[in-house]
Formats: sequence, structure tokens, C-alpha cells
Amino acid sequence: MKRFLITIIIIGICGYLVYTYYLPTLKKKVEIDDVTAFEFVYTTGYGSDNYASYAIECSSSGCIAKVKPNNTSEINAVIVDVDDNFLAKVRFIIEENDVAEWNGYNKVNRHILDGNSFDLKVKMKNDQIIKAHGYMNWPLNYSKVAGEFDTLFMSLVKR
Repeated sequence: MKRFLITIIIIGICGYLVYTYYLPTLKKKVEIDDVTAFEFVYTTGYGSDNYASYAIECSSSGCIAKVKPNNTSEINAVIVDVDDNFLAKVRFIIEENDVAEWNGYNKVNRHILDGNSFDLKVKMKNDQIIKAHGYMNWPLNYSKVAGEFDTLFMSLVKR
């Protein structure tokens, strides 16, 4: 009976390790294509305007971007048309920084209240989607990617 319990415990531990560490590495790779929808939001504090929000929506008539800079009210968000060149720059940032590897990222540090977070959702022409979320946890290259998106989208505001 003792051997049986030890065997069950060992199998349980092995199953947990496989589920936690091995299975997440088997996720399907996202193939990058032209961006048709994009949303990136990150917080920088817990005030009502302490967040930046960048979005792109495309339709048959073209694409528009909505830019809500950090520390500004939502009513001051800027909505502008964007062209294929702008969309190519978004795609370049995603490809150059392996943002597709973020797909499925969902890490939260539950020990910190009033911290910073981010949400990313990218939809592409091939119907592939990248989704990522973090609260006081960030994926590889996060700061670089966030900075590049800041620079690119803020260029729309400074036109």
C-alpha cells in the first residue's frame, strides 16, 4: 500500500511538471501576416488617466488608428487614418521583436496591488491572433516593444 501511494504521488508530480513546463512549449506558432486589428494598452499607475492606449481597426474603406497618450483624458484621444506604410511599421516591430512568441502570455503577480499592467491583441489577415496580458510581469523584450509602439503611435499625434 505504501509503494502504491508513493507511485501515485510520483506520477502526480510528473504530471504537474509536464503540464506546467512542457505543454506550454507546444503551443502553435503564430504566422505573422498583415495587421487588420491591433490594440495595445498599458498602465503606468492607478490614476484614471495613467494609461496609454493604441488601437487600429481596418475595414474595406481603410484603416484608422486611435491614440490615447499616457496621462491624458480619453476625450483627448486622437483618431487618424493610417496607410499601408504605418501598418508595415507595426508589422516590422512585431516581427523584429518576436512578439508572436508572446501569444498566450498571461502572467499576474497577485502579491502586488496598484501595479502596472499591459494587454496586447493583434489580429492579422490570415486570421491568426496574438494575445498577451501581464500584471507586474512582462514578456521578453517588453520594454523595447512598448517603447517602439510609443514612438510610432505618438508620431500620429504630432502630425
